[in-house]
Amino acid sequence: MNIGRTIKELRQKRGITQEELADALRVSVQTVSRWENGVNAPDLSLLPQLAIYFKVTTDYLLGLERNDTMAKLIKNHRDV
Repeated sequence: MNIGRTIKELRQKRGITQEELADALRVSVQTVSRWENGVNAPDLSLLPQLAIYFKVTTDYLLGLERNDTMAKLIKNHRDV
């Protein structure tokens, strides 16, 4: 999981600057930069705001929707 890479990809695809994202989330530009560079990750309380802002799910931000491993694990658990 690399949430910073996902945030950067979403931001760039939408033509949004780090400053615009920072303003929308009420964090500093340095904070967004740290997320995107993998220095820090967003606080869990910001995940819903990020998901709403980018119109994706929190699972998508966390890399779970793009990886069917989680679905396989859940299915296997239910089959047991």
